[in-house]
Amino acid sequence: MKIKSTVVLAVLFIPAVSFAKMDIMKSFKVQYPDSKALHNCKTCHGGMGGPLNSYGADLQKAALDYVSVEALDSDGDTVTNGDEIKANTNPGNKDSHL
Repeated sequence: MKIKSTVVLAVLFIPAVSFAKMDIMKSFKVQYPDSKALHNCKTCHGGMGGPLNSYGADLQKAALDYVSVEALDSDGDTVTNGDEIKANTNPGNKDSHL
């Protein structure tokens, strides 16, 4: 019985997490419509839905206020998040820059 209720909770919880991430991705697309190369999970996560990368963590701390993290350099590559987003490079990946 315990296993069955655990499976039910997992099935109910996982879609809710996925929808939350999809809503965040949609809000990113609205904020930065020209940054099409960044319209995916890897902009804020290390992989597809994995742990947050440095940009995702900074964005989470800022309560998803995109503008407030534009001046930061989340990945430490000397290029601001805002400049990276404008250039379609990942602000959470130090190997992806201008």
